[in-house]
Amino acid sequence: MLVACDVAKPPSFVRSIAAKFNVKVYSPSRNMGQESKHLMAKDILNHHIRDSYAAALKAYRKYSNRFRHINKKYPEKAEEYKRMVLEGLPVGKYD
Repeated sequence: MLVACDVAKPPSFVRSIAAKFNVKVYSPSRNMGQESKHLMAKDILNHHIRDSYAAALKAYRKYSNRFRHINKKYPEKAEEYKRMVLEGLPVGKYD
C-alpha cells in the first residue's frame, strides 16, 4: 500500500496518514500542475477528488511496469516483492 500526493513536499497530514498505516508516501519530483491533473482526470469536477485521483494515477504509472514484470517472473512471491519495491528494497537478487 502507498499514499500518494500531488506535491513534491508532502504535507504533514499526508505524512501522518501514511504513518498511521505504516506505508510510504509517493510524491512527484515536482508539484503537479493544474493542467496536467485536469488532463489526467478531465471528467472529475470536484478539484479535491481530481487532484487525489491524478496523484494516485501518477504513482500507479511509476510502478505498474515493474509490478507486471514481478507478476510474470515471480508469481509465487509477487505480493512480497511488490511490497519490497515500494519500500525501496532490491527484489529477486537472492532467488
